[in-house]
Order: sequence, then C-alpha cells, then structure tokens
Amino acid sequence: MSKVERVAATRTLPHSLEAERGVLGAMLLSSKAQNEAMEVLSKTDFYRPSHQSIFEAMTGLLMTGQNVDTISLTDKLTSDGLLEKSGGASYLADLTLATPTAQHSSSYMKIVKKLSVFRDIVHAGSHIAAVGYGAGSEVDEALSKVMSEVMSLADGKISTSLSIDDVVEDLDQYLESGKKEWIKHPYMPNVRLGGGDLVVIAGGTSSGKTAFSMKLAYDWAKVMPVTYFEYEMDERELASRLLSHVSLVPLPKIQDVEFSDIERTCIKDAMQIIRKTDLRIENVWCGIGQLMAKIRQEAMLGRKVFFIDHIGLVPFDRVGQMSEAKAIGVQLTNPLKRLASELDITIVILVQLNRAGQIGNFPRLLNLRDSGEIEQDASVVAMLWSDKQIPEEETAKRVQLRQDSQLYTPQEAVDCTHTNLIRVGVEKNRNGELGSDFLKFHGSIFTYEQNGDFMELFAEGGDNEDKVPRQDSLC
Repeated sequence: MSKVERVAATRTLPHSLEAERGVLGAMLLSSKAQNEAMEVLSKTDFYRPSHQSIFEAMTGLLMTGQNVDTISLTDKLTSDGLLEKSGGASYLADLTLATPTAQHSSSYMKIVKKLSVFRDIVHAGSHIAAVGYGAGSEVDEALSKVMSEVMSLADGKISTSLSIDDVVEDLDQYLESGKKEWIKHPYMPNVRLGGGDLVVIAGGTSSGKTAFSMKLAYDWAKVMPVTYFEYEMDERELASRLLSHVSLVPLPKIQDVEFSDIERTCIKDAMQIIRKTDLRIENVWCGIGQLMAKIRQEAMLGRKVFFIDHIGLVPFDRVGQMSEAKAIGVQLTNPLKRLASELDITIVILVQLNRAGQIGNFPRLLNLRDSGEIEQDASVVAMLWSDKQIPEEETAKRVQLRQDSQLYTPQEAVDCTHTNLIRVGVEKNRNGELGSDFLKFHGSIFTYEQNGDFMELFAEGGDNEDKVPRQDSLC
C-alpha cells in the first residue's frame, strides 16, 4: 500500500446515507422514481453495501416486470439470501417511513451520484499516486497510465458542449412552457428572483433589517413555502413582531400582555391570518455545515425560499492566514450560493453594514462588511438606510428628505417622531435594473408604508377602523 493509500484509508470516503435512504425509499413509493433511478444510478453509486444489495434487488424486480414494494422486495432479498445483510424486513419498512415524499427523489439521486464520483476521484488519486511512487516505468509510460486513469474517471461524468441546434431547441421548449414565475415584491419592484439566487439585505444597526426581511418572508409565504432561520431571537419573539405587524397592535403591548378587548380581537384575527401562510421559523445557533444540512433537508421537503438572519452570526472556522473577508466568501457565501443553485432555491441573507455605511449618506456596495466576497456571490444586494443615521445638527436634511419622499405631509416631516424614513436601494441586480424607493417605517408595529398603502388598512369600513389603535401607530 502506497503512502497516499495509507492516508486515504484512515479517512471516510464521501457519502450520504440519508440521501441513499431517500432514493431507496422514493423507489418504494413511486414508479417515476424507479424509472429515473434506473437511468441515472448504478449499484456502485451506493456507499453502503446493504444499500447496494437493496438497489440491485429492486432493479432485478423491475427488469423482470415485477412490482417494487416492501413485500416483493423482502421476498426477493430473502430468496437471494441477503435479507439480514440488508438490514432485515424492519429496515425496508423504515425506508418508506423515513421518506416523507417521493416528489424530490431527483435531488436525492443527484447527491448520491455526486458523492459516488468523488469516491471515484479518491480511488483514482490513489492509483495515480501509486504510479508516481513506483518510479520504475519510463516517463511517457507513466504519463500514459495517468492520462488513462483520468480519462476513465471522466468518461460519462463530465458534461460536453452542446450544438447550437440543441441550445435553440432547449430555448424553444422554455419559451413554449409559458411565462416564468419570478419571485417579486413591491418594495423592490425591479428585482426578480428565482432558483439559484443568493440575495443580500444589508443595513446598519436598527435600520429595520429583520422587520424588512420578515415582511418579505410573510408576503412570500402566502403563495410559497418559506423558512426563516434566526440567530438572535427565539421563535416566540420573532413571531411577536410578525403578529404586531399584522394586527397593528404595538409590540410592547403584546410583550407585556396588556391590551384592550378590541386589541385582543385584532390579535386573534391576525393569528388566524398568519396561520394560513406557509412560513416556518427556527431559532438556530449552529455552524455553516449544520445550517446547510438544515436547508438541504427542508428543500427536499419542498421549501423554496430561505432567510438567514444574520450572516455575521453564523459560526465558521477560518482556515490558515485567510483574511476575514476571504473567509466569509470561502466558508459562508460561496457554499450558500452553490447550495441555492444545486437545490434550485432562493436564499436571502441579512448582512451588517460597516461603520462608514451607517453614517450620513446612502450606503453603497463598498459599505458591505467584507464586501468583496459577499458582493461577488450575490445575485441581488438591497441596502437599507434609515433617517436615524442623519445627525441631530442636520435636521433640515431629514425634513427635506421626508418631504421629497411624498410619504409625509409638511407638518409630519417636521414633527413626526413615531416613524422613520427608510430608503431601499438595490445596488446590484443581475436580473433587472438598479433603483431605490422610500418607505415609512412604523417601528412600534413593525409595518412599512409605501405610497400611502398603509392608510388603506383604515378604509375597509367603520368596524375595522374602530379596531385599529391608530393613536399608537400613526403620527
């Protein structure tokens, strides 16, 4: 055994038993998954020998035209003398229980196939190292063996270029499939999001990043599955802010459980509205590896959009002498971007602005903390600015901006202390134009107003108007 082989032997080869079980469980649940697995996988793509035996038994049943289910599979493995080595009848039954749906079996298969290739790379590397350590052959002969090993590894596993005819055919099918459904939001009208996009919401301290991102998550969860990972607050605290936004009851009243009968009715109604959304919330304190595992698991269950609040709190290990900025990219945003593309999901991360971006003027990309790496990986960067950042001695500037926004009356621009003017500036946008807009933020109820839309909440009839605690919410 060569030196490289001895080192490799001490390390576990790349594999995912969860993905392998997902594939096998999906095959027991779906004929579609069976057909797809037969096309893209082989016995040796599975790491665990028992899984190889189960897959081989399944393909044997399919090749002879038999049904693949727990009973027939148990019988097949029993007749082959492999049932106990494959985990027994109880393990086969557990495969379907551990697979909540076969809908995402393609994702499981991609993982199994990818890790199989990585194992092949490890084996090929050992063989190539053995050629190098041998040193008995002529150089040309040794290089020929190396090339043969590499080409054998690449055969069928490296994509090839496409003819323009194939590309145009694919484009034609895309156009015929109908209008693409982008993920949009009125607070960022030029932004169109889709699977594979990494979105950055950046802002300074107390600029409303969490309130803004919760508003996006809540609105999107009305029409698609959304998961929100929170590193600072627990689930109840985060949900209280959302409840304040929907009910228009100030957060302190909800936290202190001190509200009127009318406000209690508003809260109960708001709870029913929130429950109808497909929003999941989890307070986490885990490293990037476990966080990505959580995202992968939920994506396999059909979740489409993921929020991480915020990226600066995600623990990770900096390698060697790598700078903080480089480490952020290598350890955090690069892997998240690749994960979004692999799983065809949208990931939204909250990012803190550096000190210069929190003083005075509207922030720009250079004000992102560790900006180079984050900016490079992001599809969209939206930057939040609050008029809180204007120094007291520049009150005239604040008044002028509020008047220019057309969200304040002249009197409100001078006297209103219950709200803040928020600027949402889209500073990077791969799928559209750059732009900015102003919102009025009602901090006590975590609600944004855009072009007077907040006032529509009071125009739905006398009963609703009486329920809203406008003296606490409005100037």
